[in-house]
Amino acid sequence: MDVSVVDGVVMMSPVAPVHFRTQREIDIQLREQVGDAALGEIEFTHPEWDQKRSPNLIVWHGDEEDPAPYDADAIELAVEIVSPSSVENDYVIKPDAYAVARIPACLVLDPYTRS
Repeated sequence: MDVSVVDGVVMMSPVAPVHFRTQREIDIQLREQVGDAALGEIEFTHPEWDQKRSPNLIVWHGDEEDPAPYDADAIELAVEIVSPSSVENDYVIKPDAYAVARIPACLVLDPYTRS
């Protein structure tokens, strides 16, 4: 099991089955619409952020030849899937960070409340 601290919240991998299924289903739907621009778990940075971010899924039109972490300016959509251990992080902290970076769209999916 991989454990890390993100915004003061302990995050564990692997994720719960419902989280994985939600991520997989959204990934399939995004790939049908945007092809290889749909990616997941990629590390990004932005001058306005105090730390790197890794949305669960993104639509990204950046340059894969650039060194990681990648520039968040090329993200068109950030998707976060809520985990019980990171509710505030997924609903508030991350969307606020994405707004500061002027990412055009953020989708927060909660498989536990089905919203």
